[in-house]
Amino acid sequence: MKILKQIINIISIIILISLLLMSCNLQTYSGKSYSGKYVLSDEFQENELIIQHENDSLYLTLEGGGNNAFGDATSATCTIYAKGIVKPDTITAYFVDFDYENDRVNYDSLNSENREIILILQDSIVKILFVDSFGYCGLNSSFEGDYLRK
Repeated sequence: MKILKQIINIISIIILISLLLMSCNLQTYSGKSYSGKYVLSDEFQENELIIQHENDSLYLTLEGGGNNAFGDATSATCTIYAKGIVKPDTITAYFVDFDYENDRVNYDSLNSENREIILILQDSIVKILFVDSFGYCGLNSSFEGDYLRK
């Protein structure tokens, strides 16, 4: 009987430690709010990223893309709306449709082309690793880089 109680205590401790570790992992992102405005600014372009962070979802508005280094061939400003899920690693957000008729974003309607944005969230920086903007935005549009919280 004494051995059985010790085994139950050990199992309880293991379960408790596992739950604590899992909650620490979730708090890495769910404990912080990434809502805000972020800017990628260099001598050739200025892009803006707005994040609305609710629960485990991110709602993104990414605007810019034109690189002035191309002179007259600089692409026009492009606006992308996307929705992603917060996870401890790389975040993948998928483009959503913009309802031009009612002038609003429909975050429940994913873009039929399955376009995506891949990014990493850090304390005051959002690193955009990839934006599937070719054919969606103008030629030579660029969004990748480190966006600083403004």
